[in-house]
Amino acid sequence: MEEAKETVVAVLPDTKGKEGEEFVSDGNGWIDKVQNFEITCDEDYEAAGNFGREIKRRTSDVVEFFKPLKTAAHQAHKQICDREKEVLKPFSDAEKIIKKSMSDYLAEQERKRKEQEEQMKQLAQKQIDESLEKAAELEAEGKGDEAERMIENAITAENFQNSGMAVPPQSAPSVKGVSTTTTYEIVSVDSELVPVNVAGVEIRPVDLAAVKRLIKASKGTIKIDGIEYKAVQSVSLRK
Repeated sequence: MEEAKETVVAVLPDTKGKEGEEFVSDGNGWIDKVQNFEITCDEDYEAAGNFGREIKRRTSDVVEFFKPLKTAAHQAHKQICDREKEVLKPFSDAEKIIKKSMSDYLAEQERKRKEQEEQMKQLAQKQIDESLEKAAELEAEGKGDEAERMIENAITAENFQNSGMAVPPQSAPSVKGVSTTTTYEIVSVDSELVPVNVAGVEIRPVDLAAVKRLIKASKGTIKIDGIEYKAVQSVSLRK
């Protein structure tokens, strides 16, 4: 059985495009009266004033005539918009749910990347400590060349550790109609630790809008005492 389709119909007055037709001829008549009217004396001036007042009265009649039509149209438009919003709501909710799932996936991938990066930095620190310890032993044994090589290994490991991005961030999967934007969310603020100025920008009392601009400008690399923030991947969808 074919599913019945719901139809929303707005009911408007049946004006057939001729609403206020009686006023049109009246208005044209007033044009005929005044366009060649000459004022040559006080009496003419008084007559012109009376014409003007009557024109204003007729104008008011036109406005009053259209008022209920406009009200009905406004109410019909509002009903349609309200119904559209109601019908769209489950779609909007579904979109929010799927976008959150996609954003959560990207956040989890970033968490894993940072975890892997931290592990690699810890391994680098272990190598630094072991290389320096070994270098000291070799130096004590009079093996200067070998000790120098151990120090070079320690320097290499330290440079890797300080590279800031031991594991490059992974781009979001390429999906047609899907795009992502990195935004930054303030996690916590310790006002007592936040400096007065950062990169020439005054942020005390703590101006979160200014802080977010600084974070965005630095692409999430800036460090601000008292401010903890995290990157958030915002997902956008197209048809």
